[in-house]
Amino acid sequence: MVIGVVLLLAGVVVYPIIVVVPSMVASFKLEKFLVPGNFEAVVQPGRHYLWHNYKTTYNGKSYLRDEELPEGFVIVVRDGNGRELKLSNNTTIVMSRPSAAKKSVGHVEVERAGRVFIAIEGEGPECVLSFGGQSSLSDAFRPGSVKVIVGVLGCGVGLTICGFVQILRSGRSTS
Repeated sequence: MVIGVVLLLAGVVVYPIIVVVPSMVASFKLEKFLVPGNFEAVVQPGRHYLWHNYKTTYNGKSYLRDEELPEGFVIVVRDGNGRELKLSNNTTIVMSRPSAAKKSVGHVEVERAGRVFIAIEGEGPECVLSFGGQSSLSDAFRPGSVKVIVGVLGCGVGLTICGFVQILRSGRSTS
């Protein structure tokens, strides 16, 4: 039973501390840039998000904006060959911590490793954006990670139940 409880605790407490928390912290370390303006990144294939860092510090200056990116900006994302990549609107992800907060603007699917160029033009207040691969928790919830955590929790539940059954049986046999 003790092993079962330990496995349950490992699944519920240790996994988030070891995998989820570092994933969230890493998402705030993406390189930031000011808009209107241009940005260049070297990326791997996959989904990459454009973030509006509406509460942040950049180059020693604090920025506190509305959560939504102001209207009036035109965003164009191109691959290294100059081909325009479709920026899919996605404003559903919000991440925050006491000193910073950001909201997704959209994402692009990159087919090959290489350079990506982002041009943001238009009228509006100066804003801070960042760009990077997958949402921050994607690594924490990859299929392999999920299988491991489900296995650990399943073993924990099974061993805990076996332990309770053993305790109940031993209690009956002594009475």
